[in-house]
Amino acid sequence: MGPLRIATVTLVVCLALACAASGTLASVVEEGTLRVSITTQIKPFRLPRADPAPIDVFLAGHISSTTGGLPSQLTRMTIYVNRHGVLDPGVVPVCPVAEIRPATTAHALERCGTSRIGAGHFWASVVLPEQGVYHTTGRLLAFNGVIGGRPAFLAQIYTTQPFPSSFVVPFSIRHLAKGRYGTELSGSLPEALGEWG
Repeated sequence: MGPLRIATVTLVVCLALACAASGTLASVVEEGTLRVSITTQIKPFRLPRADPAPIDVFLAGHISSTTGGLPSQLTRMTIYVNRHGVLDPGVVPVCPVAEIRPATTAHALERCGTSRIGAGHFWASVVLPEQGVYHTTGRLLAFNGVIGGRPAFLAQIYTTQPFPSSFVVPFSIRHLAKGRYGTELSGSLPEALGEWG
């Protein structure tokens, strides 16, 4: 861990599917010098009251420091899904993690395109010991998968900056018996990213 990374942080995102009439929710949380901004949106905005219906979920997040420096290292990301939202991994084919790690975005789609459940981009500041800070960006694809014999979402990250690299962050799926949220998706970033965590 580099000298600029003193603390760690866990990012918790709550997808409240009935959050607002517009289907959009934005939130900013600050703790100490850490600021986390999250925006979520669902489409379509109007859903049937009685029967389940498929939706698209959009999620954007930004982690920053209130001091203008580098924020703490992100160690875990946990996403909670409202109890009224149902994840059904059985309707999409499973992608074996070995098919997308290592792989470029194009190869991952070629090998597991029918298992893709999401797509996006990422931007990060990476701190490697004794090498300083560099900024990277790339593609992020999400696939339906299995980890340890249990359903999981696989977030495949590919970047060419500063050199071609790919990583897979597995998110376990856990159903919660009580409370507002019915499903928890949780992934450990340093475990998945190795030195890049």
